[in-house]
Amino acid sequence: MKILGINCNLNTPTISGWLDSPFEGKDITREDAIAERIIDEDPDAVVFIEFRKKGNRKRKVGTPPKESIIMDIMKAKGYEFELATNNKMENLIVTAIAFDSIKWSIVGKADKRRHDNLNANVTQKFCGRNWLAITLQNISTRETVKIVGVHVPSDLRRKTFWDAIYKEVESGKDENVVIIGDFNAFYPKDNMEVTWNDTKVTNNSNPENELDPIIEGSFWDAWELSHKSKAQHDLDRYTYYLWNKALERLMGHRLDYAFLSPSLKGKMVYAEHLHDVRMPNAKKERLTDHSAILIELDIGATNEDQKDNLRYP
Repeated sequence: MKILGINCNLNTPTISGWLDSPFEGKDITREDAIAERIIDEDPDAVVFIEFRKKGNRKRKVGTPPKESIIMDIMKAKGYEFELATNNKMENLIVTAIAFDSIKWSIVGKADKRRHDNLNANVTQKFCGRNWLAITLQNISTRETVKIVGVHVPSDLRRKTFWDAIYKEVESGKDENVVIIGDFNAFYPKDNMEVTWNDTKVTNNSNPENELDPIIEGSFWDAWELSHKSKAQHDLDRYTYYLWNKALERLMGHRLDYAFLSPSLKGKMVYAEHLHDVRMPNAKKERLTDHSAILIELDIGATNEDQKDNLRYP
């Protein structure tokens, strides 16, 4: 089973060349290119962060927005979509999960949380549009896996959101669970700035050790499992870059993770970052501003397509 996680940043329609402008000089938009790049990997499931159901197509003033190009293209390939919203919120930026309906079906209902808007009691509120969990069952083997797509908010609602993640870790110890997405936090070893200034780690780097309870709860960092030989500050670690004014250079961070429950550790085939999706082309265009993460698990494989050996022993 291949699971791909990507922050596609459909929240940024104003950056030149990103959405409505022709991409790479072709008669396609960035959304077309994102969908085509995803399909190239032939994933069983895709977790979208910063997704928009209605898309960002150019349209006449007063014309209702159409369904996103990404959904159009992937539905034609047999994918079904679940979004972390109800119809009243369909044009908000949300977390979404697509899955290959030829191989997989949903068990039960998707776990969607109520979304509370910001108000005076913001620390008590939950950013429901950033959370979506579904359990998929392989149609042939009947094996199941729960996929929890998360986009940890950067505002004061993050504590409530982290508490929900920790509960998922606790309840999922004996199940096949993948928690994947943009965590807006990182370990010091996943922060390029440490290499340049060992005495300072930026304020957003795992504040109050937010990531630690996931590992302490017996979940495994998929990319770390697959890349134990990578140096602490290897460039392949970083999935997002920000401009550091003080150092006058781009600094990398790993914000995008996939965590596996204990039962999945031995079923891990590999994990990798797809950096090409955030790298500028010759026209200085990018598909998005985050690298994607792709993991493969030895789940849902029939005898005919069972792998001879795992890349992660």
